Amino acid sequence: MMLKSIYSSVISLFFFTVISAQVPNDYYDSAKNLSDENLKFALNQIIDNHTEYTYTSSNTDVWDILKD
Repeated sequence: MMLKSIYSSVISLFFFTVISAQVPNDYYDSAKNLSDENLKFALNQIIDNHTEYTYTSSNTDVWDILKD
């Protein structure tokens, strides 16, 4: 019975995460109808200001973030 409750909680958390992590409607507008190098450039501009984390580090790394 406990395993079923845990399983149900995990499934609920998964669906909540998927539903709440949607991309805004206009997120990819600048890349619409583009191809080849123009598409590559537009997509790069969309994600250009992100923060990168290493997989292993003595500072904050991907594994620390996944724990949170």
